[in-house]
Amino acid sequence: MDDHKEYEISMEPIPRELEEISRKEIAYSTFPNIKSANEILMHWDTYSNRILRAPDGRVLVTCHTNMHDVDAKMIEWWFGWHINASSRYRLWHPKAHLKAEVKDDRSHYKSDRDKYIDNISYVDEYIGGKTMRLAIAFIDPADVGLEIDYRLGETAICAHTSDRVLKGDAGSLIHMIVPTVGGCEMRSIFWLGELNLKWPIIGRILKPIINTTLIRKFFVNDKLATDLFRHCAEEMSHLARFLPKLCNDKR
Repeated sequence: MDDHKEYEISMEPIPRELEEISRKEIAYSTFPNIKSANEILMHWDTYSNRILRAPDGRVLVTCHTNMHDVDAKMIEWWFGWHINASSRYRLWHPKAHLKAEVKDDRSHYKSDRDKYIDNISYVDEYIGGKTMRLAIAFIDPADVGLEIDYRLGETAICAHTSDRVLKGDAGSLIHMIVPTVGGCEMRSIFWLGELNLKWPIIGRILKPIINTTLIRKFFVNDKLATDLFRHCAEEMSHLARFLPKLCNDKR
């Protein structure tokens, strides 16, 4: 059994500027979809730390985390390592993460990226006060048009998410890692509201109905969007505090 007591540290409050953003009203604006994620990343100063709702009801959540003493290799190692056990997953957010299982245990693979890309992590977690049971299907960054220069210390974690209870697509995400002096910055982007129920026959019939503005606002309400922003700010800030030692000890 894994022994992680040494890395079970208390969480700290998120940075003040992120706390202030989590209390702001959601702004209405159009935004690029995941296939045009490069546009968001190229204009990160404009999109960073925003919660936006498009006129059609879809939502974009972005969160910026400075991660001292962390690099891209550590992030890749983390995503290949933590998905195999709930105890590892709970290190990431002790207050909100409950359970994690992986579709295909690839812990014996040599490449960290190969351990999670094209694999699925099944997680239970709180987003705000709501229990979410999600399937996170990791994909290659190239699948969404990202050109990552791994030689320069970049990487990106990309995935599509689905709700295991409703049996429907829930959204997409990218965590882009950019090296900085003394560490890296994580640029997290979440797209919510492109709904697709994976129910035989009736799912296709309902798709145009559930993707109306009103229904999207019901499933992805403002509180859920704000709670997701806070959750990301909390878990990524916390990860940066213990990951360097954990990675150096375990890798």
